Amino acid sequence: MLFNIDTDPAETKNLAKEYPQRTQQLLAALKSWETTLAKPRWYDGSNWKHWQNESVKNHRMHQDG
Repeated sequence: MLFNIDTDPAETKNLAKEYPQRTQQLLAALKSWETTLAKPRWYDGSNWKHWQNESVKNHRMHQDG
């Protein structure tokens, strides 16, 4: 999707088909920029059962003595 926010701040008219070369240039720039980002460190869903058990264990009330 491509919009001219100066003339269309509500982003109602997609200009991607009207300007395919500019759209491709911007997508290439985005892909290039994304290669410089760090690998995401958020939870990816693997081994969910282990983390579910850890969450329960960490939220239980502990009794001393």
